Amino acid sequence: MSSLAIPAGWDWEIDHQQPGDCANGHLMPLTGTATVPEDLPNAPRVLLVLGP
Repeated sequence: MSSLAIPAGWDWEIDHQQPGDCANGHLMPLTGTATVPEDLPNAPRVLLVLGP
């Protein structure tokens, strides 16, 4: 989910799509303001673990 935040980009909140326990749950949710989700804090780490 995202919403436009002027002028810095979008406010993002990205969480698991599957309910239940996840070994990588400590990485989620990704939240913050960025132009694209890949620019969020910890996004490179999440993509490394979970894939693009």
